Amino acid sequence: LTPYLRVDPGTVVGVEVSLNASRQVEANVSRTVLDIVQRAAALAQPTGDLVTELNEERFQRTADFVDQAISSLFGQSVGEKASHEFGVGDWNAQLEIAEISAQFPMGLRVLDETQQREIGRWQVRASVPLVSIFSDTPLHVGTNPGNPGPCGQLVGSDLQACTAFRMVSPQRVLGLSVGENVNLGQAILSDPAVLAAINAGTAADPDLCSAIAARAEALGLNRYDSAAAVWAMQQARRVRSANLLSAACTAGALANRVIVPGQQ
Repeated sequence: LTPYLRVDPGTVVGVEVSLNASRQVEANVSRTVLDIVQRAAALAQPTGDLVTELNEERFQRTADFVDQAISSLFGQSVGEKASHEFGVGDWNAQLEIAEISAQFPMGLRVLDETQQREIGRWQVRASVPLVSIFSDTPLHVGTNPGNPGPCGQLVGSDLQACTAFRMVSPQRVLGLSVGENVNLGQAILSDPAVLAAINAGTAADPDLCSAIAARAEALGLNRYDSAAAVWAMQQARRVRSANLLSAACTAGALANRVIVPGQQ
């Protein structure tokens, strides 16, 4: 439904595999499955690339509907289920994090292991974590391509973030779709804490910077993209501010460090 979700250091991905089988012939299974897919697609109607607090309920309703609908297709369950959890440190795009094999009953008695046959194997892999939703630059050091150019004074993930933001414009950052007919810039400017800081005037610049970053993080952006949101708000003149990128605000200081002046 969406290509992006934020992954924090403590994020754990769970893989659960179950097998359901029926000993009755279902002549209308194909039509039923097609109907499920069509109804789920109509229910989801993804409105952005990122799962946010503004659209996660729709995705959850879709997932629940598909789970319930598929489980009702079959009258008898084999009862086989396996669950495993994988931390971010186990992710490797070159190696599978899990391999699943399926044993399917071939006779009338679906629980008779002597009549089961392996029907396939599947490998579960994780994509390389990206440092920013606005770039395909990977998070981990050592995979940064080519000459880092003006980002050469940085190291680690800061270097990766600086590389990612070299071709990113304020308009692209603020135009990120985060909900139904709502982009990042609109979501930030509608936040009560941001509006309160704006009304307080330029003396509250650190508070405004923190409020922008907090709203961006609440929507699902990581700390680098939240810093980019602060930078974009100032560059696009969405707020009247003397300087959002001061050391008094963590996100502003981060933006000032990883977004090289003049690189965009």
